[in-house]
Amino acid sequence: MWKISMTLAFVLLGTTGCCSDKPPTDLEIAITSPADGGTVCREDRVEGTTSGGGHTIYVLVHPLRTDTWWVQNLPAPLPSWKSVAFFGTPNKGVGEEFEIIAFATCQRLKAGQTLTADEFPKDAVFSNSVTVTRNC
Repeated sequence: MWKISMTLAFVLLGTTGCCSDKPPTDLEIAITSPADGGTVCREDRVEGTTSGGGHTIYVLVHPLRTDTWWVQNLPAPLPSWKSVAFFGTPNKGVGEEFEIIAFATCQRLKAGQTLTADEFPKDAVFSNSVTVTRNC
């Protein structure tokens, strides 16, 4: 019984210790590819770097014509990471501009989940923003 109580206390403290309403000051994240103003295909790679730790990196994409962001597949590994991102659907999106960001948070998101900027986690540390045009 004592071991179970101590384990539960450790898990709860560990989880609570990561999350706060303030972004960590020792964490930096950057998108290194594609380049701002570049082009992408419907399914393309997004690459970046991060320093610091304890948070999960998420890549988000949104067409500039909407305010909805789509969470992409989790990138791996750190500190240099790569993620496959989707820009539109097979039938929609060619010629459209998309914005890409990445952020680090201790909150859990799911690939395919949609968010507006107002719903971004309060503890998120954001990358640079990259605007691309889908050309294929």
